[in-house]
Amino acid sequence: MLDTYGHWKLSYDADGKLVKLQSTADPSLIREYVRASNGSGMTIRDYVGGRLTTKTLIILDAKGRCKESFITNYQIDNGKETTSSSRYSYFYNSKNQLEIIRDQDDYQHFESFSYVDGNLETIEFWNHARLGAFHYYYKKPTDPSWQPLIPDKNHMNMLYSSLYDEVDEFQPIYGKFHKSLPVRCEYETKVTYVIIDAIDYKYTFNSSGYITERENTRHTLPESGYVGGAKTMTETFAFGYK
Repeated sequence: MLDTYGHWKLSYDADGKLVKLQSTADPSLIREYVRASNGSGMTIRDYVGGRLTTKTLIILDAKGRCKESFITNYQIDNGKETTSSSRYSYFYNSKNQLEIIRDQDDYQHFESFSYVDGNLETIEFWNHARLGAFHYYYKKPTDPSWQPLIPDKNHMNMLYSSLYDEVDEFQPIYGKFHKSLPVRCEYETKVTYVIIDAIDYKYTFNSSGYITERENTRHTLPESGYVGGAKTMTETFAFGYK
């Protein structure tokens, strides 16, 4: 059972279900999971310094997958609390793979997911026009013989931050994203179809094949137009078990 992930401490109930994340770097950062007693859904609450910042109501289908989410964000504006909300529907294919997340208030605002050999290959972002895409690789793109496919035993929803509000990284309620661990993710722009951002993943495993460390090396490429040009940043996440 995963006990720590980076600076996050995970807590479970007596049935082994995740009920809480708390940051060890900043204990005021908390995410709580509250499940409906009849199994119909759950509520996810995010807190910063004791203040509720985001509440997500998730409705599950008969297979226990997320079929709808209702997200409320809470902000402080000139000393007063304001809220904004969004609603999404989730659609799956016959292989239990998430295919579309669609904004219920704007039919042309959605994300589409495509797969090859059981692994998530591309996420496209649309808002009345194509905004861009993430591409996932399970072997090094420039050298397909670089290493064999790595079996995924952790089954985390390792998605890019653009989907943070719509897909929880830890909950197994969004179908099966990949059977292998990705070694690279690339972000492609909407108009030029140029890769401007990429992350390489390297893993360390225990004797049972579970991840004990993941190293993320992010390459912000010159084409991004960011001030300072190309940058490379490396971040390491440790995985602990109990």
